Amino acid sequence: MVLLWTNDAKQSHWVEDEYTAFYSEIQGKKERLLVPVMGEGMQNKSLPLFLRKLQTYPMNGSSEVLITSLGGHYISLEQENERLKQELEDIRKEVQLLRAQNGKAKQADLERISRERDEWRQKYADLENRALEESTRLNSVIDEKGAQILVFENRIAILEKGSPSKKTTHKPSVKGPAKTFIDDHDIEFILIEPGTFMMGQEKIATPVHKVEITRPFYLGKYPVTQAQWEAVIRGNPSNFKGQRSPVESVSWNDVKAFLKNLNNGKESYQLPTEAQWEFACRAGTRTTYSFGNNKDELGQYAWCLDNSGYLTHPVGQKKPNSWGLYDMHGNVWEWVRDWHGQYENSTAIDPEGPDTGANRVVRGGSWNNNARYLRSAIRNSYGPRDAVSYLGFRLLKTLP
Repeated sequence: MVLLWTNDAKQSHWVEDEYTAFYSEIQGKKERLLVPVMGEGMQNKSLPLFLRKLQTYPMNGSSEVLITSLGGHYISLEQENERLKQELEDIRKEVQLLRAQNGKAKQADLERISRERDEWRQKYADLENRALEESTRLNSVIDEKGAQILVFENRIAILEKGSPSKKTTHKPSVKGPAKTFIDDHDIEFILIEPGTFMMGQEKIATPVHKVEITRPFYLGKYPVTQAQWEAVIRGNPSNFKGQRSPVESVSWNDVKAFLKNLNNGKESYQLPTEAQWEFACRAGTRTTYSFGNNKDELGQYAWCLDNSGYLTHPVGQKKPNSWGLYDMHGNVWEWVRDWHGQYENSTAIDPEGPDTGANRVVRGGSWNNNARYLRSAIRNSYGPRDAVSYLGFRLLKTLP
């Protein structure tokens, strides 16, 4: 993919969506490259952070472009690569100098220098291989430790609720539903009480309108993880493997099949409506984010473009909102129940969106989005069959 970087491209949301989506799909695939071509007057520092490590190509430059990247996690290896490249360049200059001496340099010296050049090239290639091997090893360790954490967290949750014989029953000390509980599939839920809020945001999701949520519901404390997906449905479609990481690369139709298996003829598990999702995300706030208006604090609550390293992360590592829900901003976009459509400019009571449509709504932003796409009111949409590495979901459970 050749990205022509101009002021128009820099300001275009459509261009941003395309190159971030493409970049997320080519991780580790050397046969598919992303090449930023700098327009007149544009500088490398004007590129988004995650594209600056790519070698850029001026409009009037050579036709050969080399893109070399070992990934953001291997800074020491990258520094070693740079040192080796510099030494290789010094050797090349030495060869050029010898050849410029009108044949005075001995052929043996040229052969020696050529051999040294080949040796450095091999060392550079070996470093690339070491980086790939280290990445594979670390991912394996992360998966193993994540699975161990899941086991111990579930044991602790069971002991805290005082019901070692059965995880699904946690009777409150007073009348009414429990504030939290864990079901048979180790999915933890938080009780969301009814309430009223202003849905949307000016210039972002309009018209801003009043919504009444009249019935309590349970919402997943975290996005559904890969371990929870595998416990219900065969296989793991995720691009970024990790038992505690959110399941992703699942379409709306895939989630529908997951719910069918999970419900087993009942209707207690669902996707939240768009209104239920935003009500829970805001947690009583009217600010840009669930924690306030300062986007500089976003890194404390969300995995996004600035801190994700271009991949998902295990759920629950960032701060929750004030209602105890984690990863409502970032990590993965979350499918909701609604078809995508225009908001009504009137008070809505338990709205469920349009009756039909072409695309389904997703909320919350993901690991490859900047702060603008992680606001509480932001909405996006995809076709029901779309399945990419930044699409996941969170469960709603109805009260009995």
